[in-house]
Amino acid sequence: MTRIDILRHGSEQSTPEQKLWEITKEGQPRLRNWVGILTIRVRRMGSGGHVTQRATEELCRRFSKRMVAECAGSSTQMKGTGGQAHTMEGFELIESVAEYLALWDSEDPDDHDRAIHDEAPTEVWLEVIAAHPEFRALVAQNKTSPDEVLCALADDDDPDVRFWVAMRRAAGKNDSIARLLVSDANPRIRAAIARNPKLSVELLRELTRDDNEWVRTQALGHLTRRTT
Repeated sequence: MTRIDILRHGSEQSTPEQKLWEITKEGQPRLRNWVGILTIRVRRMGSGGHVTQRATEELCRRFSKRMVAECAGSSTQMKGTGGQAHTMEGFELIESVAEYLALWDSEDPDDHDRAIHDEAPTEVWLEVIAAHPEFRALVAQNKTSPDEVLCALADDDDPDVRFWVAMRRAAGKNDSIARLLVSDANPRIRAAIARNPKLSVELLRELTRDDNEWVRTQALGHLTRRTT
């Protein structure tokens, strides 16, 4: 993956984030994580709110080899900030907002990997999403982000942020968060939570009666698999 054409301007075209998501289809979760990394870098390198071809190609060049290695499972040990090695089973703690931002500002993809996977205190996550909204979707994807943070993000104005919350198993297990997403005005969000493997059967049955056919189909398919 060395070149992705997402240089389409105009309201009829997909957003850059959607374009990046499309390249993964239903691919490996690790690849989807790297798409999240590409997304945030595109946002920060883009000009005037538009994604430039130059920025896109530079990001793809920088991360393509890393993504291939991750998806192939060939990288079992990574280095974080300061050169300290850590494994997937032994994450380091992100201790401040400044450290989190520094990880994203780094040119080292391993630091970006820390930002997407490592744990941080709840107050750090809450400060990040309050002061730096461009990182909310990435915080939602971090599997260590606690329910308090997910609850705040489940009510975010950005549907992409709510989508990533709906994809989290923790959201399906938390009744308050799940109900918020089940009643979301956006059918894309309701379809996402309908596919959540931890969503209760009660809420899944509710979604089988959704006004949107796509949501009903997703919910019915999941319910059938769960009950047979």
